[in-house]
Amino acid sequence: MIRLGLIGRKLGHSYSRDLFMARFAALGIEGVYALYEMESIESVREIVRRDRLDGFNVTIPYKESIIPMLDRMDSEAQAIGAVNTVAVSRDMTLTGYNTDIYGFDAMLTEAAYAHWGCLPVDGCSAVVLGSGGAAKAVVHMLTRHNVGVTVVSRTVVPRSWTEAAGCRQTTYTQLDSSTLRNADIIVNATPVGMYPDTEQVPAIDYSALSPKTIALDLIYNPAETQFMRLCRKRGAYTDNGRLMLEVQADEAWRIWTAAI
Repeated sequence: MIRLGLIGRKLGHSYSRDLFMARFAALGIEGVYALYEMESIESVREIVRRDRLDGFNVTIPYKESIIPMLDRMDSEAQAIGAVNTVAVSRDMTLTGYNTDIYGFDAMLTEAAYAHWGCLPVDGCSAVVLGSGGAAKAVVHMLTRHNVGVTVVSRTVVPRSWTEAAGCRQTTYTQLDSSTLRNADIIVNATPVGMYPDTEQVPAIDYSALSPKTIALDLIYNPAETQFMRLCRKRGAYTDNGRLMLEVQADEAWRIWTAAI
C-alpha cells in the first residue's frame, strides 16, 4: 500500500488525486492519495505520522512555509526556496524537493516549439506575475535558460531571492506597458483566475501584448482562464498548466517510489 497526499489551504481546484488514483489503477497498485485542506501547516508532521504517509505534494500557500517543517531539502529545492514534493522515510525524515521546475520546463519547451519553432529561449525577456513558491520555480527555470526576468507582485518583495536569481522586481502599479510590450514570455504564477473565482484576472495592461508573446498560465482549472483569453485576443500563444501538473507528478512519483 502506497499512501500519498496533497496539502494546501483550499483544494477544490486540484486534479492531483485523480492523476494518482488513475496511476494506481493502471499499474495495479494498491494506493491512496488523500487531500488535506489545512488552515495552518504546523500540524503536518502529526498528519504524516497519523496516516503513515510515504510522501505528499504541497500547494498554495505552503510551498515556502513547509520548509521549516522539513529535515532535509535537495540542493535544487534549496536554491529555489520552495518545495512542492516531500518524501517520507521510514524513520519519519521529511525531505523536500521541487518538481515544479520539471513541469514548467516541459510547458515552456512545448510552447516555444509550437509558437517559435525552436528552443532555446536564451536572450528572451519574461514577465512573471507572482512572487510565491510557484513563481520561484518558474524564475529558477527561466534564468537557467538565460531569460531576463521581471517579477511582478502586489507589494515589494524581499530582494534577496530576486537578486540571487538575477532578475528585477516591480509591483503591478509600477509595471509599465513597455516592459510588457518587450516581453517574449509572460507567466501567470498566481492563483488569480483559478476555480472557483474564474472571472478574476491579473491587473496588467493586456493591450501591450502582441502576437510574438507566449502567455502561460500555471492554472489548469479552468482549462482556459480569463488571463489566457485576454492574451489570445492580442494574438499571443497561450497554454494552461495541465502539462506542468502531469510532468511534476511524474517526477514526484519517481522520487517517492525510489524512496519506498
